[in-house]
Amino acid sequence: EVSSNWSASNSVSGFLGTGYYYAETAPVSDGASFWFFMPQAGTKTIDAWWPAASDRSNNAKFVAFNAAGTKLGTASKNQQTNGNRWNQLGSYTFSSGWNRIVLSRWTIDSNVVIADAIRVR
Repeated sequence: EVSSNWSASNSVSGFLGTGYYYAETAPVSDGASFWFFMPQAGTKTIDAWWPAASDRSNNAKFVAFNAAGTKLGTASKNQQTNGNRWNQLGSYTFSSGWNRIVLSRWTIDSNVVIADAIRVR
């Protein structure tokens, strides 16, 4: 789920599916949300995928929230490297219901953040 401030693309190879979304970093609350349903509470490991390039953020923040909207933790990743593969963000204890991972735009490196895919395992 992204706002109209995010753009769709498939210009850099290494993405999953048909493409990815990108947005310029800025001090705004306008993240890309990846939602997933948990029938019962439990601990899950979250991974993220992106196509890497030199114009990517070197400090992309992925924030985990439970179904009640409580922040569980934040992982910072350099999206200039480690592209075209799963990158572990961390393990979190999620509640039952619709949980989410948000890729924040809030960083000061004047690049873009890439919202491609997450994996819950």
